[in-house]
Amino acid sequence: MSSHKWDVISFDRCPICESKDVELACTVEDTLIPLINNSLPRGTKKLADITNNVCKCNACGVGFLSPRLNPMSLKVIYQRWYAYTYAGIFNDENHKVFRLEEFKNSHIQLLEKYCEKKGRLLDVGCGTGLFLRLAKERGYDVLGLEFDEKTSKFGAKENDVEIKHGTIDDVLDAAEEFDVITMFDYLEHSENPKLDLIRLRKLLNKSGLILIRVPNYKGLQSVVMGRHWLAIICNHLFYFNRRSLEDLLSSAGFEPISFSAKNSISQKAIISQRFNWVKKRYIETYNQDHVDGGVAIDGSVVVVSGLQKALRFIMALFVEQVDHLGGWLNMGNNLFVIAKKKDNV
Repeated sequence: MSSHKWDVISFDRCPICESKDVELACTVEDTLIPLINNSLPRGTKKLADITNNVCKCNACGVGFLSPRLNPMSLKVIYQRWYAYTYAGIFNDENHKVFRLEEFKNSHIQLLEKYCEKKGRLLDVGCGTGLFLRLAKERGYDVLGLEFDEKTSKFGAKENDVEIKHGTIDDVLDAAEEFDVITMFDYLEHSENPKLDLIRLRKLLNKSGLILIRVPNYKGLQSVVMGRHWLAIICNHLFYFNRRSLEDLLSSAGFEPISFSAKNSISQKAIISQRFNWVKKRYIETYNQDHVDGGVAIDGSVVVVSGLQKALRFIMALFVEQVDHLGGWLNMGNNLFVIAKKKDNV
């Protein structure tokens, strides 16, 4: 039984460039809501399923959901996600090691290649602050902005960094100024990416840089998987490729100086992460399927559960290998862009 009736909003034109030259690209059942539902405690009412319609703007190339969940419905998604699903990584040491390696091999390298001054850095949508921790160790004066209060408090304490809880409008003082602004896996969630970029531009000093990462709508993984691309979920409101991201940045007063869709993690790290995932899921399965002295609840359920997890492992490994190959071709699943402020804006 569902606990919420979804309210949606639709668009008859592109939310970015306002062109009416849009078409339906694909329709796919959402995979995020089942993931959240599977993490809910017993007795908690499940969220209703939803279908995602990805529309494509032929004028600027961006993909976007229409209809999409309205702000109140999205709030329900995020509340459940943060409370029951995302919270599971807080003390996951394997996840920390994996993410820190990724940050060192890509995010920090890109940043230090183009940013001469290790000054004030703002990370929008910082999560638990692992990147902030690394940037602080490298000499940056860091501040994080995180939507979820529990996550921001945990991250600030765990990683010894300053994290403000709220939105760009809520907690950032208009008088503040930053040398670097980073946005990793945030812009696709934004209800108004152009407005967010315009607001952040005002906080960036004259010679400052912005570093953005978004799922790559023209990455090899997206091309191979089509409508089954794993990045198509109900809270990814926009789908960017190089062309659409460049147009968006330009319209918000930025000039892109570098694009990259190369590998950010090693093949060794991918394999290690997958086997750590298997180990964790095996323990969870054992705990769920055994009670009071190890008596199986239902043998058939154990077999099906194990088979499902094995198939998920194989599929995930295949998808990651496609992505790794894409990275060698500069068509990875994640698109990075570094941009500066336009001089004439």
